[in-house]
Amino acid sequence: MVRSNPFKMVLIALVPNGFPLLVAGAILGYAHIEIDASISIIFAIGYVIAVDDTIHFFGKFRYEQQMSGDVKQSILLSLNSTDKAMILSSLILFFGFLILLTSPFRETY
Repeated sequence: MVRSNPFKMVLIALVPNGFPLLVAGAILGYAHIEIDASISIIFAIGYVIAVDDTIHFFGKFRYEQQMSGDVKQSILLSLNSTDKAMILSSLILFFGFLILLTSPFRETY
């Protein structure tokens, strides 16, 4: 049985989870939009959505790796079994927040 190093998994997860926030921050900076409390909250929500998908994948990956011990096979099995859950949860959250575009309250818009 192969045990995965949790610190290594955290480092691997930081790059894809943090990259969208860096891009969004760059766009805000380019557009000369100041980052205030409401934008910080939106950044935190975006990060939580990314982490939710990461937890789905890494939880299944760790289980599959303990069962088979093969990293490549574990990745493929994890992707095949978590893809629908990750896509559906992300779409539901995306459209749930998209409705805020109709809000008259400026901070949520």
